Amino acid sequence: MANTIGVVFVGLNGAGKSTLAKYVGKKLEFDVLEVEDFWFETPYDYQNPRKSPEVSQLMLDTIEQSSNGFIIAGNISNLSKKIEAYLSLVVYVDVAKEVRVQRVIQREKNRYGFLEKGTDLYNERQDFLTFVQARTPDTIFSWIERTNIPMLKIDGTNTFEQNTSIIQQKLLTLSYSTEMK
Repeated sequence: MANTIGVVFVGLNGAGKSTLAKYVGKKLEFDVLEVEDFWFETPYDYQNPRKSPEVSQLMLDTIEQSSNGFIIAGNISNLSKKIEAYLSLVVYVDVAKEVRVQRVIQREKNRYGFLEKGTDLYNERQDFLTFVQARTPDTIFSWIERTNIPMLKIDGTNTFEQNTSIIQQKLLTLSYSTEMK
């Protein structure tokens, strides 16, 4: 585990963290850990999340089994600090608000189909969309500043190939600078 590379992709809803993480993970042959998969035993069961200590332990157990490297897609700021010790890089995926909101709307349509106005699920998803539109990266940047993990900001509208290349170069630079110490 000592030589395993750990990367976390962070960003606001709709930035493309998960999609990019899956692509980069496949290219680098890294395990990809979706934060939501650890929080929810049943997909999209947002009413019944696990508790933070359980999520942290499940994630740590998975990380410790990783042999080549891993990518975490999503916010880990409220999880155990022990996870941070395994990270080599934080990748902040930046995308304009208008693009993010449209991505979230499309994802919601794909996930839930047509929702009739006035239903509980419709109201819940509208509340989520309001949250997405109002959210700022302040809490993400605050967490990044509290860690000693190098950060790379990338444009989430670049091609997957462009962003993968940028991430690979950063990891090589970090690996080289670590070897020189």
